[in-house]
Amino acid sequence: MSVQESPRNDAVDAMTARFVDVSLHTGDPGTTGDNEVSGGDYTRAQASWSSASGGLAGITQNLVFQVPAGNEVTHLGMWDSSTGWTASAELNEPQPFNNDGELTVQELTVTIENI
Repeated sequence: MSVQESPRNDAVDAMTARFVDVSLHTGDPGTTGDNEVSGGDYTRAQASWSSASGGLAGITQNLVFQVPAGNEVTHLGMWDSSTGWTASAELNEPQPFNNDGELTVQELTVTIENI
C-alpha cells in the first residue's frame, strides 16, 4: 500500500504533538515508562518538533539531561504530560555513567515510511 505524503505528515504531526516530555531509562520502559532515571539533578526535557515533511519530523533543539552516577541509559521515553506515557526508542548504544554526567540528544526523529 502506498500512502501519499500529506496524510503521513498529518499522522507524524499528530504523534509529535503528544511527545511533549522526553525521559531517560535504564532498561526497556515497556508500556508504562518503567526504569526511568531518578535522583541527582535529573529531570525530563521538553521537546519541540519540526513540522513533518516527507513523513518525518525531528526535534528542533538538543535535549540535555543531567544523569546521576551509577546509571546506564538504554532508552528514551516520550510523555504527553507528567503521567501520559506514549512511546519509547532504544539508543543505538547504551550510555554508561560511572560519575555524574550529562547526556545530550542531538537527533530524534519520528517517521512514517511507505511500504
